[in-house]
Amino acid sequence: MRKKRILYIQHVDWKWIKQRPHFLAENLSLYNKLVLCYVIQLDRKSLMKSNKGANFSKVPILPLSLKGGKFIFVLLKLFNSIIINLLITINKPDIIWITHPKLFKIIKKKHLNKFIIYDCMDDILEFDNNYKDYLQTIEKQTVLQSDLVFCSSISLMNKIIERYKADRSKIHLLRNGINSIKYLGSNSKNNGNNKINLCYFGTIENWFDYEKLDKILSSFPNVHLHLIGPYKSKRSFKSQNFTYYGPLSHDKLMQIVSDFDCFIMPFKLNRLIESVDPVKLYEYLLTGKPVVSVYYDEIKRFENYIYFYNSYQELYSIIYELVNENLKPKKDMEEVTEFLKKNTWKERTKRAVSIIEESIILRRREKAND
Repeated sequence: MRKKRILYIQHVDWKWIKQRPHFLAENLSLYNKLVLCYVIQLDRKSLMKSNKGANFSKVPILPLSLKGGKFIFVLLKLFNSIIINLLITINKPDIIWITHPKLFKIIKKKHLNKFIIYDCMDDILEFDNNYKDYLQTIEKQTVLQSDLVFCSSISLMNKIIERYKADRSKIHLLRNGINSIKYLGSNSKNNGNNKINLCYFGTIENWFDYEKLDKILSSFPNVHLHLIGPYKSKRSFKSQNFTYYGPLSHDKLMQIVSDFDCFIMPFKLNRLIESVDPVKLYEYLLTGKPVVSVYYDEIKRFENYIYFYNSYQELYSIIYELVNENLKPKKDMEEVTEFLKKNTWKERTKRAVSIIEESIILRRREKAND
């Protein structure tokens, strides 16, 4: 079977900390001829120096922001439209893969006869209330006109189907995953003192539960919190036992995880978070350390591997056990590895490729019968 030509258009800068679009693009390129088009991040301080492992062409476009006013938005849209439609004309892709509805809107109508895939990785309506109506309008058009829609969680998939009365047959679950299964840590403390190193890595945004962590640091003087990842602003805690690192390359991050005793996902629950399948939970498990997270239904399948909390008191009890050296990983690495083998980006991509092939065949049959 000949390799498909894919124009992969992502709304995340290629040098941003690696997320779903990066991993899927890399893995799809193993099966297909892929050209990547990505929206650049103007604030370069939050970016990595490089993201390794990509052997395909990468073309930047400008961010489509409504905050600069309608005139600027129209100019940016026109510029990006020229670039993307030129790439379509030159590369003649079989498939156009997009990760945000704003990217769908800059594809010319004459190119919408291509096989269009919308990868819905988040509930975008929960990000920006100022432009919610606009985002809902363009996402509806994207969902209804795409040939396939992949969703990263069951919650998100159900929202998309219900919100836009979409054809269920073209909406598919494609969860997040982990890039490689390589043991990263050790179960024993290596700091030589009674300090407990609690770590979070990932984007730090308004869904981050500073309040609960502030109480934890105040209650346990020997707990030191390490925050790794991009953030818009540093928020201080009453305690001085915290360190901001900023973003680190994926390779660098994986080198230092053995310095930490426990990993935490302290999110505030809202409609956005309830639809998230967090990549970091897969990565946390590779450390061989205890993993703690706020509970919500979408991550119930992790219950045999991580410690959940629903309230501050439950979180306090978990950290109390950690401080007293009674908190151990819930499963040994052999069991964790078997779980993670089923949740790699390689496996996710195999599933995506299989669904795409079946859908293309079905589309051809439908055209033949028209």
